[in-house]
Amino acid sequence: MMLRILACAAVVALVYAQTASQNCRRDVVEIEAVFNYTNAPEFGSLSQRQQIFIYESLAASEACKLTGFLNPTTMQRTLQLLQELPLKYVYLYIGYLSKSLEVEGVVVPQ
Repeated sequence: MMLRILACAAVVALVYAQTASQNCRRDVVEIEAVFNYTNAPEFGSLSQRQQIFIYESLAASEACKLTGFLNPTTMQRTLQLLQELPLKYVYLYIGYLSKSLEVEGVVVPQ
């Protein structure tokens, strides 16, 4: 099961990586912080659907395509994910998405 999740994530990452903007630069430390969560015990308690969604959003963000990734459906999935995450990871994930959008040129109020 986990192998299938990782395979899906790899395909998504490859597709997004091929279309990444050259002007968009991500902070590796931020990417690592969210990715490291995928190795935490709490990650395993999420549904398979939620795990895949985290990988999809990571791939979109790394490729600087988060603005194209977010739509009403993915926003609903984000809100559902936030309900399931432990509070310390909610802040990490929201900050990560906010910074990702900022790097892509979206003006995020402080």
